Amino acid sequence: MTFKRTVEQHPETHSCYNPGLQALGSYSQKIKTTNTRLINGSVFLEECLAGIYRQANLWDYMISYNSRIYFIEVHPAETKNISEMINKVTWLKDWLKNNGYQFNALKSKKSPYRWVASGRVNIARNSSQMRKLAKSGIAFPREIAKLP
Repeated sequence: MTFKRTVEQHPETHSCYNPGLQALGSYSQKIKTTNTRLINGSVFLEECLAGIYRQANLWDYMISYNSRIYFIEVHPAETKNISEMINKVTWLKDWLKNNGYQFNALKSKKSPYRWVASGRVNIARNSSQMRKLAKSGIAFPREIAKLP
């Protein structure tokens, strides 16, 4: 099944599909690909699910590239933000397991959870917080996410 169809058939995301990177708005410039024709669409998850999960730490975006889904969070990239990012990915993984299993089946096998810095990256790569972040499955934050 295509990404678009999966989004449209899911009860929580049925009206949230966007062609290309349109869901990201001005943040679309923070995504680079080797072939833009392989972008299958995007969803602004935080906006889409906010009415359902009012108290949750929602993840920002879901992008399909070459039929694989990547989850993108555009957020300040300071050491103090690491615990918040871990909370966000924990929520996302739980949602994928329990409610979004259709998307979970399509997620990229390599680095599906991407932290894109809204500004500059100010995190020491060898810090204990960074090791916790890596353990959670989130790739080191970058100013630009390169897909795949």
